Amino acid sequence: MARYAKIGAAVIGLAILAGCEAPVTASGNAPPLGDYQLLSIGGDDVESYHVTMLLQDGQVAGGGFCNRYSGSQSGVLPALQIGPLAVTRRACIGDRMQRDQAFFDALTAADAASFSNDRLTITGAGPELVFEPHAPETDHPGGE
Repeated sequence: MARYAKIGAAVIGLAILAGCEAPVTASGNAPPLGDYQLLSIGGDDVESYHVTMLLQDGQVAGGGFCNRYSGSQSGVLPALQIGPLAVTRRACIGDRMQRDQAFFDALTAADAASFSNDRLTITGAGPELVFEPHAPETDHPGGE
């Protein structure tokens, strides 16, 4: 009986660990769907801000530097179009409002994307956005 309890505990532990991985799935030449965290914008490291993006079939949503956003996305890689975006209008501390606007502008200016080495890179008329897959977060944008 103790043997079955240990096996059950091991199975539950593995299930919990498996749930920590970000599901990223690719469909043909569509961008890999799943949860992402922004690593850099225009080469500037912004990982500590916990800016997120969830790519779903035809949709995009997430948390910016201060505000949440959602909108449409389409394209066959290497092409990618995002927007228009609906964005909340929270009051932001410090430079987060300007960072939010730069991020949203870069998303809606996107015209291309690539996925390699576990990185989603979005490019266009705005600064380059580099994301990595991550487990979904439950807190508000900005991670604070």
